[in-house]
Amino acid sequence: MTEVWKTVSDCPAYEISSEGRIRRRLGGKRTRAGRLLKPVAMGKYLKVTLVLDGIRLERRINRLVCEAFHGPAPTPTHEAAHQNGQLHDNRSDNLSWKTKIEIKAGELARGTRTRGERHGSAKLSEADVHKIRSMEGELPNSQIAKLFGVDHCTVTDIFKDRSWAWLEPLPGGHD
Repeated sequence: MTEVWKTVSDCPAYEISSEGRIRRRLGGKRTRAGRLLKPVAMGKYLKVTLVLDGIRLERRINRLVCEAFHGPAPTPTHEAAHQNGQLHDNRSDNLSWKTKIEIKAGELARGTRTRGERHGSAKLSEADVHKIRSMEGELPNSQIAKLFGVDHCTVTDIFKDRSWAWLEPLPGGHD
């Protein structure tokens, strides 16, 4: 596929490509036209700093590409979503406008959603949750919580399916 360049709509001194690269379109006193900007990590995403009328603007590359090649976001709640889940792959054919719910559904379908023990701040494993469920009614929630090093509200949320609700019960109907 041939790389296509388009002017960044709100910063006309820059161009964005279908491959997710950004360059200066116009030369200035200290910059040369055609110079590629070096992306920087902003959390999980890549960003660049654009200058408009002397003001520095940090912009996420995925959003710039999506705006240039797919038009403006349909609603303020739409985000530039990565089809393949690779957050540094900012090619135009990998991006589309989606809501948070659609993004989460895609993560779940691809198996890239970080929930349960895959979440970086998880204190419990799936085995722990099954054990906690099996202890319901045997001990007060506060004692169960102490055994697992969590707050009693966490235990209550597990029992009421407000957390870990997606986790299937163990075969035989008992956790």
